[in-house]
Amino acid sequence: MELRAVQDGELEGFMRAMAFAFSERFRPEELADAEALLPLERTVGWREDGEWVGTAAAIPFGLTIPGGAQLPAAGVTAVGVLPTHRRRGLLTGMMDALLEQAREREEPVAILFAAESPIYGRFGFGAATLDRSLRLARPYTRFRADAPAPS
Repeated sequence: MELRAVQDGELEGFMRAMAFAFSERFRPEELADAEALLPLERTVGWREDGEWVGTAAAIPFGLTIPGGAQLPAAGVTAVGVLPTHRRRGLLTGMMDALLEQAREREEPVAILFAAESPIYGRFGFGAATLDRSLRLARPYTRFRADAPAPS
C-alpha cells in the first residue's frame, strides 16, 4: 500500500472511496465542487492495487479567535477508510500526515466536525463548543427591523 496525495485525474476515485467509507453513494455532480474545494496537495490517502482504500484532506480555513483576529487552520475533512481495510492503522497514518502538513504550513490549529468524535481524541482533538437548537412557533416570531445587514 502507498500513502500519498491525489494526483490529476484521480479525484473522482478518491471521492468514490470516501463516499463508500461513509456508506453513501457518490454523486458525479459533486465532483466539480470537490475540485474547487480540495487542493490536491492537501489530500492524502492510501492506495492498494491502483484503488483508493483510505481518504483524508485538509481545507485551508481562517479561524476567528476572540478579539477578531484570524488564525490559519487546517479544516480536516473526507477522513474515511473502506470497511475492508479498517483496524490496520490507515486512519492514523493519514491523520499523522495531515497534521504534519499543517505544522509545515504553519497552521497552528486543525479543526473538524467529526461523525465519530471518539476517534479523534488521540490526535489532540476535543470539543471546542456545544451547539443548541431552538424552535419557535412562527406566529410568535418576527425579524428585527434594526438588525445589522450582513457584511
